[in-house]
Amino acid sequence: MTVKSAILRKLTIPTALSFVLAASVIASPVSAATSFSDVSERYEQSVNYLVNQDITNGISKTKFGIDQNIKRGDAAIILAHALGLTEKDAPASGFKDVPTRGVVAINALKDAGIVNGKSAKSFGFNDLMKRGEMALMLTKTTAYDLEKKQSTLSFTDVNSRYAEAVGMLVESKIATGKSIDKFGTDDLLKRGEYALFMYKIEQTEDELLIMPYKAADYQGLWETKRANPQDAYLSVNLTNVKGNTATVQVDSMSSGAMYIGSVEGEAKFVGNKARIYYVEDGFGGSGVVTITLLDDAIAVTVVKSNEIGYLFEGKYKTYKQ
Repeated sequence: MTVKSAILRKLTIPTALSFVLAASVIASPVSAATSFSDVSERYEQSVNYLVNQDITNGISKTKFGIDQNIKRGDAAIILAHALGLTEKDAPASGFKDVPTRGVVAINALKDAGIVNGKSAKSFGFNDLMKRGEMALMLTKTTAYDLEKKQSTLSFTDVNSRYAEAVGMLVESKIATGKSIDKFGTDDLLKRGEYALFMYKIEQTEDELLIMPYKAADYQGLWETKRANPQDAYLSVNLTNVKGNTATVQVDSMSSGAMYIGSVEGEAKFVGNKARIYYVEDGFGGSGVVTITLLDDAIAVTVVKSNEIGYLFEGKYKTYKQ
């Protein structure tokens, strides 16, 4: 029997996508927004979240830049930080207009299929981001895997290119229109708006929990349930737990052990969630693995950037062995 094994190399040491905060953190949050003179009560919670999680900062020590239009490059860098795509191993994007500060983020986002350029050689780094572009970027499955819900849009400025993305954001209560009949698809995106959208989409992964999770409590091997040893399965193994970081190995095996996919890397848990971005050496497969610590199980979500590779795509619950 031939076993084909795809060994995956980890590209990023991620921060979590959504942050499920411990009760002690919720009780006395640090108000980073108070140092910005342009952050009103409407934006305070969102700005606090982005700054406290090291996702972004202000345009100066005293200004967040709430009413300032945001460049495509800056929006991409913020998204990459939120997704934990901050390591240097992704292949070069080929874009010639990306400055040094944006190279890592743009490379990783393009490789994950989250962003495209204005052309093969230009990302449009200094171009201003539009609300429609933002909708397309945030709703890529390798960014935020939002549920696709049936949506009847009343917006007259949303064509077929943007309809699904805008519908997902509206149905998930992440974004609203500028008016009853206008989403503002071609309107320029402001930093304050983007902060609101980023904060809301970060919270969509799970309902807010106040139960603190400790990665050490989950150390060991967890597997999906199977009736016999030859059934297909997916497993997650947590080892080398140090505080909120751990070595995570995810394996999937097809029925009869014909194909095995494996990804291993260091993951950083915030609340109960961590994420690993991977590429399969020699196979060209890539994607994102999200690890969620539950009360009595570990949930694993695998989203592929393409159809290549042997790690099983889908959502799984694994149980302690």
